[in-house]
Amino acid sequence: VTFGTPVAFNSANTHYRGTCYYDSTNKKVVWIGGLPEQFANFRMKGVVGTVSGTSISFGSLQDSGVASTDYYSSAYDSSNSVGVYARQNSTYDGYIGTVSVSGTTMTWNTPVNFNGTDNVVQQFDSMTYDSVNKKIVHTFKDSSNGKLMAIVATVNGTSLSLGTLVEAVSNGNGGNTNYFSVVGTLQGVVPLVYRDDSNGYLKYLQGTVSGTSISFAGGVTLDSTNIENVPAIAYNSNNYGIVTSYSDSSTHDLWAVAVTPSGTITTTNMPTDGESYLGIATKTVADNAQVEVTTMGQIDVQQSGLTAGQKYFVQDDGSLGTSASSTATMVAGKALSATKLLISE
Repeated sequence: VTFGTPVAFNSANTHYRGTCYYDSTNKKVVWIGGLPEQFANFRMKGVVGTVSGTSISFGSLQDSGVASTDYYSSAYDSSNSVGVYARQNSTYDGYIGTVSVSGTTMTWNTPVNFNGTDNVVQQFDSMTYDSVNKKIVHTFKDSSNGKLMAIVATVNGTSLSLGTLVEAVSNGNGGNTNYFSVVGTLQGVVPLVYRDDSNGYLKYLQGTVSGTSISFAGGVTLDSTNIENVPAIAYNSNNYGIVTSYSDSSTHDLWAVAVTPSGTITTTNMPTDGESYLGIATKTVADNAQVEVTTMGQIDVQQSGLTAGQKYFVQDDGSLGTSASSTATMVAGKALSATKLLISE
């Protein structure tokens, strides 16, 4: 591992409970967090970073216009090319919203309340994007009842619609915890790791999204020692496993454990070299039958629901999307209208 030189994006006090995500469309790193104002209130701001080799440069801090915030989490919805964040407001309620990035400028879109007037606690890794089901999954502690909760959010453009609140871990089973993380997988499941509040053990659950709801099952104890702080979590798309790291509260040693989530991996026969895309067939035909193909520089007029001016990518199942698939980057072309696609690089 080669490390670059740290760069300060804010040369003043910065709250430690910030969060960041990678914008794969714009190739940017986005940080969201709180900067102190008077009386220890934290005003939510963000900043966009551009990586070049092992160096990073930042734009100016972007003010959300919202004061007295805390507990931030975030994820990136690659299907809609927007960031999604959650925060606590001045009365400890939970809000979730989207962020659009252009260059190093952030646009804060209108957030929605996701937990009524109940107190919420969330962490930097408590939100993830389920790329298989194309949903945002957000987890949080409801401080009013000591339960670890989850909710599914559907992004449409820059707007959000929310599903039903679901209990992931009850109070009696250690749900009254501030330490938890989730991550999306290619198996189409959402692993959740958390510190059991009743005994301090590191535990694992697996969530499955269905429509606008999520259910959890498969509870396993990963470590029967008392852990401290938030367990970090990451997904390895090459071997389809997760790794969670955490510290032991007695020795303060750093530990890690790997888990292979259950679920089905969807493979593709699409080329993965990113260079074998020829074009789009003009009609549907049987296997091995001849068909005309709209190729580079030509216009396919058989589309629907496109956004004019938007670049589209070939997905693993042959459909079109506004971001590259998880296996290859194949540009299909640029939309001229809702029904026309110019085949281009």
